[in-house]
Amino acid sequence: MHKIGLNVLYVEDDAITREALLEFLTEVTKKVYTAEDGKKALKIYEKENIDVLITDIKMPEMNGFELIKKIREKDRDIPVIVTTAYDEVDYLVECIELGVNHFLLKPIETDKLYEILKKIVENLSMQKNLVQLAYLLAEYKNAIDVSTILIKVDTKGNITYVNKEFENISQYKLEELEGLPFLELLYPASYNIEEITDYFTLSMKDVWKGELKLKEKDGSPFYVKLTIVPITGEEKQIIEYVL
Repeated sequence: MHKIGLNVLYVEDDAITREALLEFLTEVTKKVYTAEDGKKALKIYEKENIDVLITDIKMPEMNGFELIKKIREKDRDIPVIVTTAYDEVDYLVECIELGVNHFLLKPIETDKLYEILKKIVENLSMQKNLVQLAYLLAEYKNAIDVSTILIKVDTKGNITYVNKEFENISQYKLEELEGLPFLELLYPASYNIEEITDYFTLSMKDVWKGELKLKEKDGSPFYVKLTIVPITGEEKQIIEYVL
């Protein structure tokens, strides 16, 4: 079995059971912290960087339910594995309400536990990647906002979004433009006004490139070089235009 990069907090009041599983967890995880009751476990959790909680239910001082409740107040997403004896199955409903992720009946089958830990580390890695992706997308959006014009138009030709740079140039705010036909931004008597009108009216699927004469909020003209790209869905139907 390969090592899994997780810091595990294992809580079990029975010393023999605890020591037996501790040996296995030490072999297959990055770091293992143990406690014989919920009160001591909570102190460890507050001091250490814990990735996974494995806990018994019936324990002195603070039972498993109380421990999970306390930890859930601080971290709603930490994976929790509950180890239960056969006479504790009645507690299943409360475990579900507390957002327990996995259940293991005693005596614990280490192969099953290993597979659960593998799934947990895969999910944590995926969540980390999603957070990084969201951060990168936000960074890209900020870069676009300050470096180039961006306009989004729906299939009816109405504006759904403009970025900060377009707001700065046109003196419009996004809320003033949302729902406005894009054609109303064209300066009167622009040489290619008919071409652009046909493009949106006929739902063209070709990319259009050219220079447009638009009008600022006060009516003053300004020129922009734009590329109009139709965005299509899975069935190749146009869902919006990006300029």
